[in-house]
Amino acid sequence: GGEMAGEWLAIATGAQYWPVVEMTWLAGLLAIAYGIGSVSLAPAAFLLITALHRMQAWHTAMVMPKRIILIRHGESVGNVDATLFASIPDHEMSLTPRGVEQAQGAGRRIRDIVGSESIRFFYSPYRRSRQTLENIILGGSLGEGQFTAREDARLREQDFGNFQNPAKVRKFIRERAEFGRFYYRFADGESGADVYTRVTSFLATLFREFRYSYVRENFIICSHGITLRLFLMRYFNYSVETFERLHNLENCGILLLEICRSSGQYVLKTPLRMNDHVPDNFKQLLKYSK
Repeated sequence: GGEMAGEWLAIATGAQYWPVVEMTWLAGLLAIAYGIGSVSLAPAAFLLITALHRMQAWHTAMVMPKRIILIRHGESVGNVDATLFASIPDHEMSLTPRGVEQAQGAGRRIRDIVGSESIRFFYSPYRRSRQTLENIILGGSLGEGQFTAREDARLREQDFGNFQNPAKVRKFIRERAEFGRFYYRFADGESGADVYTRVTSFLATLFREFRYSYVRENFIICSHGITLRLFLMRYFNYSVETFERLHNLENCGILLLEICRSSGQYVLKTPLRMNDHVPDNFKQLLKYSK
């Protein structure tokens, strides 16, 4: 009875999210119920399992951050003049003065959202992302005790190759439009599918952090356009076709995800920009799909 009850309980509640002691105690209760009542207690056991499932969702939600905020870096010199990629490595592209202003403005918007709540930043190692984070902190007047920050190379931009010849890049962009953004691989670079794989790995790290008692109230990810779109695709299980329809975030554009305490899942609160031919009802489906 106890072994079977433990298996049923694991299936019903997602045992990997429960501390071992709690799981053992709950499994024991269920085993006693089966041992005493045999078949006659089957309905009660079902209700118990249902209640435990809801408890697990609530328990998970209570230890997860209130929000996950996604933000693209500010305007970079490469956004203004693409020919610079022929002589400056992508990871060394700096923000323009306008990009600095955008990042500081984003900091004020984030402050309006989170107030004095705690923040955990994750950011791409590319210079424009690091500068964006620095100016978010400055613009939002965030105190040292309010936030922690961690660089993660998995959040970097899609690799388009090393020094990029403008004429060749234009050719690649045309090919990608025909081939598809997700599967097209740049010469000496990555495909969208490659970025999807490392975003999947990053998400696993993110969810492991949710289990720690010191988890922050807000997680903010400062990264790049395609990386953030693939984050949404991975978390919300969007299809490849849906990903292809999503527009890039504007520089310092923000996407807000908030936890639903009853389900333990994040809900996207910011409307997504998509190709105009997508029907309105499909847009709503994408907005709330999981």
